[in-house]
Amino acid sequence: MSKFLITILVIVGVYYAIKYLVRFLFPFIVNRFVNKMMGGTQNPFNQQKPEMKKEGEVTITQKPKSTKHQSEKDDDFVDFEEV
Repeated sequence: MSKFLITILVIVGVYYAIKYLVRFLFPFIVNRFVNKMMGGTQNPFNQQKPEMKKEGEVTITQKPKSTKHQSEKDDDFVDFEEV
């Protein structure tokens, strides 16, 4: 009978220990996770500033060439019959 009571007491003790640990650790873990997901977006000074250019200075930027090539086989063609 005493082993049964000890088992019940251990189960109840573990239950309350986990309950209180979760109560104190869960907000810390969630807060850390949210800050990690937000990255550095909360501080607007972390963003890169555009470079100041002198008046009359011209800069040309090109988009990367697309690797997708269309051919005549890719086009949709529907053959209609005359009635």
